[in-house]
Formats: sequence, C-alpha cells, structure tokens
Amino acid sequence: MFKRILMSVVPLLLLSGCWFGNTPDYDEFTTVFSGERTMLFDGDEKWGFEKFLRQELKDHPEMECIDLLKFCCQAAFGTDTDAGRSKKDFFYEFNRSMPDDSIDLIRVTSPDTARVNLAAWKAAGLPPEWLFRMTVMDPDFSDGKEKLQEYIQIAARIIPERKMNFSAAEFQEFAANFPVDRLKNIAHGTNYLTPAYRLIHTRNFNAIPVLKKAAALPQKAGIIAIDGRAASGKTTLAGQLKIILDAQIIHMDDFFLPPEMRTSVRLEEAGGNVHYERFKEEVLTSLTENKAFSYRIFDCKKNRFNGSRMIWKSQWTIVEGAYSTHPKFGKYADLTVFYDISPEEQMRRIYERNGAKAAKTFQNKWIPLEENYIRSFNIKGKADLILH
Repeated sequence: MFKRILMSVVPLLLLSGCWFGNTPDYDEFTTVFSGERTMLFDGDEKWGFEKFLRQELKDHPEMECIDLLKFCCQAAFGTDTDAGRSKKDFFYEFNRSMPDDSIDLIRVTSPDTARVNLAAWKAAGLPPEWLFRMTVMDPDFSDGKEKLQEYIQIAARIIPERKMNFSAAEFQEFAANFPVDRLKNIAHGTNYLTPAYRLIHTRNFNAIPVLKKAAALPQKAGIIAIDGRAASGKTTLAGQLKIILDAQIIHMDDFFLPPEMRTSVRLEEAGGNVHYERFKEEVLTSLTENKAFSYRIFDCKKNRFNGSRMIWKSQWTIVEGAYSTHPKFGKYADLTVFYDISPEEQMRRIYERNGAKAAKTFQNKWIPLEENYIRSFNIKGKADLILH
C-alpha cells in the first residue's frame, strides 16, 4: 500500500520541482571570490548562470522577452549603483509592501546576484536603509557587456527546451534591438508574477545573519566584534557592514605588538600577540561610552607607529580582527562573531594573498599563536554567531 502511494506521489513531486532541482537557499551556498566575479558552490556542485536560468524559466513560464533580458542584464551588470535615482523608488516600493514571512527572504538568481523580497525583509524587522545600501554598494562589472552577450546566447539555447511565449530567434532580435542606455534599468513585463524585490550582490550573503542578529538587539545599535581565523573573511565582512550599517571600524591589525614587546614569555601567553594594554587604554573606555576618539596605528610593515585613526560617534561600531574578543577586554561588544575557515582553504587564501614566503611565516608562526588563543579561551564557542 505504502509503495503504491509513494509511486503515485513521486511523479507529482518531480513535476512540481519539490523533490529536487530547486535552487538552494542563499545560506546553503559557499561563495568563492574570483576577481570581480563570484562563484557559488552547493557542496561540491558549482552553480553557474545556466542552472539559475533554468530554474527561473521553470518557475516563470509566463515570462516575456523583456523579463528574460532583465534576468540576463542583472546577472551581467549587477546591482544598480545610481543611488540618487533609485532611493526614492526603493522607499516608495518598500513602504507599499506588506510584511509577509511566508515568502523566502532571498532568491539567488546568478553566481553574482540575488533578489531580496521586500515583504519578507519587512517581516523580518530589518531596517529598509540597510537593504537600500546593499543595493547600491557594489561597482559595475568591467566585463558586463561581454557577460550579457554570453548569457543571451545561453538563454537562446535553452528557450527551445521550454514552452515559452516566444522563440529563441524572437528573443535574440528583441535583445539586439533593445536600447543600450536602458539595459541597466529594465522594468518587468505585465505578465511576470513576482513579489517586489531588490537586487544585491551574492558577496554580501555572510552579512545577512549578522544583520539579523544586529536588528534583534534591544537598543538597535551597538558594538559588533568580528574575531576568527586568519584569512577567513573578517576584514571583508567588516567592510560590507561599514557600508550597510553606516558604521565606524576599528582594526585589530592596528594593535600589532611592537618589537620590544615580542618576548618569548609574551608570545607564549595565550592571546599575547596583540597589544591589548594599548587597546584598553586608547579605545575601550571611549568605545563603550560611544564617544569620538582617535588611536595610534601600528604599521606592521614599517614596524613602527604611523599616524592615527579617528573614530567618530556612531550608531554602530565594528571591531574586526583576530583577538577582538580577547578576555582582557571583558564583554564590551553587543554582538560577537567568529569567522571560521578550514586549514586548507586558509592556506590557499594566504598563499594567494601574501605569496609563498609570507604564507610559510603565517603557517609556522602567526597561525599557531592564533590557534592557541582560540583554543585556550574557547573564542569560537563563546561567539554569538559563527560564520564559515
């Protein structure tokens, strides 16, 4: 009996796309940066533009030529960077949207882009200005025109496989005759059934869980500390949050231990490889009182102090870098994040970023010191949020 029921249900699941073949959720993807572009992996499976396009065509058979061209253009050119033009439109659309937590917050549409549902964003209690800043923060891709032609060809190849309202030839002719100056600002056709959304870059995916945690803080403001392993993405994440939250950033690299303090006794101390005394003296008190202040910058390349950094009073302040949640500082942060990475990927990134000689120094000196700190104080286990 069960077998007969299963055999009757499986075909329906397959036809509906509920069994397999749907696009993974945004937080299931691993992002890998490749120059200006991003690669997405679901486990070991790489998701290229064609996979996302096939899913879009399946979910929207009512699509017109203009909708398909818009899909290709968004994947090729990325987000709209004209803040002045789009701000008024964004808040008008956002204010009209009714909160709806039954809709997915994010739909990934290409290796580089994803659509954020306005109703779901509002239902999640996330500030609209955060989303708006995300939609305009990324630069145009330098290879956008070439990618667009590539994506149009992929679409034309797939169209005959689907029951569309137009042929491949009709789509190619439509794309060829479409005004070039409107390619980055195409409106959907009247038959395209989709909730109101805005486009973001997939590189910002790891910022989303941080934003959710930040929005849930009672005071709706505070200090975010981003600790973690070397080359895990701490500085990149902090840079994204700086724009999204309109935040100030304090870099723990500015508190590199001066040469005269790098004694064997100090470096054997768990977490000793940071000038925590100076951080407490020059930063901590003013930071927790949300005052404007400045601190000296230690330049590890010149091996000396080199200028100062001004930190202005702000709703949000980010402290990023290894040792940012050192027990010596107490519980000063309102939200703590630990950025993890596998040893293999860590060394690959360091080698690519710093070169072979520096990578060896990291492997033999700096990473063991960080690992001792992480292990001794259970830094990862105590974090409010762990990212990978």
